[in-house]
Amino acid sequence: MGLDSQHRDAPRRPHRLTVQFGDPCLPPDRSAETINISPLGMFLSTSQVVPAGRYLWFEVELPDKTIHLQGVVMWSRERPEPEYEERRPGFGVRLLHAPSDWFEFQKRLPKPPPSGLDTGMFASLLS
Repeated sequence: MGLDSQHRDAPRRPHRLTVQFGDPCLPPDRSAETINISPLGMFLSTSQVVPAGRYLWFEVELPDKTIHLQGVVMWSRERPEPEYEERRPGFGVRLLHAPSDWFEFQKRLPKPPPSGLDTGMFASLLS
């Protein structure tokens, strides 16, 4: 089960980025797409789900460069629960190390919508 927005240290913003990920000290060998990101974490949509507690390295493709992040999987979802079929398989990551480029990129993103608004609609405006 994922963390709801009340349990996160930073609000997530809907944003899609291409990510390669894998075990530390090895070249990334799996791919995913971010659905939402924050300075401290991200949700990755992928069929290659990783169990909670696993440490991973990430290569994230920003518009102007590729950056490297390190993080730990906080939760994972292999397939959606029947009442939430629109939810994608994937996992939530808490970042342990990120370069300054990650934080600068976040500052340039549009502000998240006020709580209570439909974030799915907000995400479709960004696509």
